[in-house]
Amino acid sequence: MSGASPLAAIAEKVSSLRDEVVRRCGELHGCDEPAARSERANLREALRLLSAAEDRIRMCGAGTTIPAAATANP
Repeated sequence: MSGASPLAAIAEKVSSLRDEVVRRCGELHGCDEPAARSERANLREALRLLSAAEDRIRMCGAGTTIPAAATANP
């Protein structure tokens, strides 16, 4: 990844993590054991956060400044 911008490297890592979360969700699909339900809930939250990160990366890549309020967790 030599010569790649730091933002591109971060975007690649976030995308890779998102792919892994989606893959794991697929593995757990249809499993109703309590541990699997809990893991699916955690994976859904991870997917939500990774999607938000991808959106913010796109904003930064477009030269848009992210308002501080948008980065704060409610």
